[in-house]
Amino acid sequence: MGLSAEFQNIPESSGGNISFLGMVILGVVNSADIVTKIGVHEIAFQGNLDNDVTSEGGTYPFPTSAQTTTIVSTDANDIIGGTGVQSIRVEGLDKDYNIIVQNVDMNGTTDVDLPIDLFRVNSLLAGPVGSAESNLGDITASHGATVLATMPASAGRDNNGIYTVPAVFSSAFVLVCGIQAAPLKKAKEGQVQFNLFARTSGNAWVTLRPMIASVEGSSAPPPYTAIPALVQPKTDLRWNAVSDMDETSLLAYFSLLLMK
Repeated sequence: MGLSAEFQNIPESSGGNISFLGMVILGVVNSADIVTKIGVHEIAFQGNLDNDVTSEGGTYPFPTSAQTTTIVSTDANDIIGGTGVQSIRVEGLDKDYNIIVQNVDMNGTTDVDLPIDLFRVNSLLAGPVGSAESNLGDITASHGATVLATMPASAGRDNNGIYTVPAVFSSAFVLVCGIQAAPLKKAKEGQVQFNLFARTSGNAWVTLRPMIASVEGSSAPPPYTAIPALVQPKTDLRWNAVSDMDETSLLAYFSLLLMK
């Protein structure tokens, strides 16, 4: 697989049978990683500007300081020895943007505080499960009453189109991003304006990738772009969408190549 012009300084494998990106995906390149974030927002209302593509919707509350992060489920069976998920993996960043990975044993509907304070929550991933083979409740990671990430029931991962580039990486490339929208009421025509926003610490949000989903009937064909974009370490990324239809389901994703 060939690489675009922005990647000409990245070597192909010596054998020529697999690309550098393929080697990263296989986990054989210690100096690089690939992260994919998929955001889902079930109900976006017409003209609402505060539709960041997350389970919670609204404007995503990026924390201003590292705080105690609490994990809890809406189902009592998400617990050690229960039928649901028994532990989850939380990947976040500390105040210096260092990667912090914590595996936490679930305690059902009882709060569990992570031992290390987090400045960012980048992902939630289900671990060992019982007979239900997935998380039975919605699992949230929160700072007090502020929800930073939600793993919906049976999803096994969070639905946040949100990510912050860790400090350990010297740069990151947005390799590909895509969007999809579908009206929830009845077949109709309309558009959803998606924007992938980026912000370095202390600076304003800028539009990294504007994209439009044109809906005709029940859904919009899923447009995507594979034009790479360079972002710096400590950069916040978030998908946002504005629909001209009432009650629209939104999906947006991006994949990052992270380079040390």
